[in-house]
Amino acid sequence: MDQYLKKQIEKAEAGDAEAQYTVGEIYEKGTITAADPDEAYRWYIRAAESGCEKAFGKAGYAYFKGIGVDFEPDAALEWYRKAIDDVQDPEAMFFIGMELMSGESLEQNVHRGARLIREAAVRNHPDAMYEIGMINARGTVAPQDFRTAIGWLEEAAGLGHDRARVAMAQMHSNGYGVEKDDRKAVEWLNKVSDPDDPEANAVYGKLLLYSEQIPHDIEEGLRRLELAGSAGNASALTALARYYCLEGDNRKTIEEKRECAEKGYYYAGLAKKAGGDAEYLNELVRLTKQKLALDEEYEEKYTPKAMAKSFFRDLLDALLGRGN
Repeated sequence: MDQYLKKQIEKAEAGDAEAQYTVGEIYEKGTITAADPDEAYRWYIRAAESGCEKAFGKAGYAYFKGIGVDFEPDAALEWYRKAIDDVQDPEAMFFIGMELMSGESLEQNVHRGARLIREAAVRNHPDAMYEIGMINARGTVAPQDFRTAIGWLEEAAGLGHDRARVAMAQMHSNGYGVEKDDRKAVEWLNKVSDPDDPEANAVYGKLLLYSEQIPHDIEEGLRRLELAGSAGNASALTALARYYCLEGDNRKTIEEKRECAEKGYYYAGLAKKAGGDAEYLNELVRLTKQKLALDEEYEEKYTPKAMAKSFFRDLLDALLGRGN
């Protein structure tokens, strides 16, 4: 056993609340020993019981999720009450706020949930800043307020929150609360720390394909959309379906048109499975099939090759006495 960990455990066993919390952190993070969530949260509970205020929320989470202990909702809520009321712990505020918003584990109360999330945001909790920004952008508990949303999102983005950076890009690309500016959208997307971020690549890919304010790069746009789509991003898969369904109009041969259409149908199917707008995707596929059928009919009847074929067939019929 690591000597530092051994020393901390000795102090923790003797009742040192700070050492109990430290041991919990070591087991949770797995930095100097193998990560062990159950062991970590048992130590967090001991720390909370010894009066360590920053462990109150951790103890609540342990009982709420049944990590290291049995699931006990009453005990969980009591520890969370202490964390919120006695300590003003922003992580506890954010967690309970989100649970109240969703109504999955607690009785839904979006107004109280939003208040708690805002309280956490005021205390510089980046996830809470992002969520309260999106609550304002969506108009979840009050009319949409894009200006307030942008204020919170920009603060979260400044603290390194990638989803807030993507949201800022979307605000600029759609002109929500600001003048539409795809160049600024790209600036925000380039700040996202994870190059494989599905939402960022979905937004970036669509800009590279369709923006009127930045140069088009079809190859890079499709690469980003495919990367996001491989992670199950419905927006990216829908964009790929749209691109290939419409791209057939730019192809010369009927074989190329069919190939594009088949790709479009494929991505439309994946988009629906990922939760995309089924009504839109079904209509996209229907119209593409209808257009392809017209192209095939035209190919069969009116292209030079088809007309030559028809001419020679008519000539042969005439020579054989079967013409008009």
